Amino acid sequence: MVLTGAERSLSGVTIPAASQESPAGGPAPALQPARHVALHHPGAASARVFGFSSWAILVPQALMSVASVWLVHDLVARRFGRAAGFAGGLALAATPIIFAMSRHNNPDALPVLCSTAALWFLVRALEDGRTR
Repeated sequence: MVLTGAERSLSGVTIPAASQESPAGGPAPALQPARHVALHHPGAASARVFGFSSWAILVPQALMSVASVWLVHDLVARRFGRAAGFAGGLALAATPIIFAMSRHNNPDALPVLCSTAALWFLVRALEDGRTR
């Protein structure tokens, strides 16, 4: 690949370089600085705080998965007992996708945690009668 001024050439095909502005004016979205890194990828926020290492990237994913398992345990245990809560938490922890999400640099643990927390808050509100 040969990079020249404002064009790129790849196998003899000339491709114009990406514009520095979006059609709506202003900088293109890919060129805007990341403002909410923690919301989109908690590993990046952790790396910013603790430095770039595999532990700084993977620990937030594992902690979010552990929190999700605990929330499922608590949800089930409140309604059906501790043994059922343990079985529910174990079922979530033993799910292959949860196990895979906890071990790799993948931001999918955050939506799982948020969904589980939303359900937990909903069930708690309905149990206490605080639906307002």
